[in-house]
Amino acid sequence: MTMIVVLVLLAIIGYAAYRLVSSHDHKPGQAAGVGAAAATSTQPSVRPTPSVSASPTPAVTPSDVVIKVDAVEECWVLLTRTSDGSQIFMGVVPAGSSMTWTEKQAVSIRLGNPGGITLTVDGQQQSLNTVLPVTLSYSPQGGATPSASAGSSSGAQSG
Repeated sequence: MTMIVVLVLLAIIGYAAYRLVSSHDHKPGQAAGVGAAAATSTQPSVRPTPSVSASPTPAVTPSDVVIKVDAVEECWVLLTRTSDGSQIFMGVVPAGSSMTWTEKQAVSIRLGNPGGITLTVDGQQQSLNTVLPVTLSYSPQGGATPSASAGSSSGAQSG
């Protein structure tokens, strides 16, 4: 079962990397047409609306970590709990929209197109100096751990 999950994740990451590379070869208007054709054959047609909040926005406390993704370009995102690896969100944040998560425990976020988004954690904009897929970890006590594993499909960290 674990091997199947790993293979599916690798396929998704490979697809995201393909989309990232292929979208840089076209102008924005052309990329949308190519993406629309690909989306009809390989992805469900469900698209989130701009300014979607991924979870209800309760009063934020110091023991929370608030992550906001503002997409300038389409970006695949995988958000998981660091403690047990359980998935909070996996999907594409469309260009021109944003998503926000408020979590009470440490999380890891995998970004397929980090150059196409603005990432804000606890109100502070994060510097993403890569166009390769990257995994970052954050904890609620202000423990932003930019332990990036850029370009690798394994989010393993020592600790």
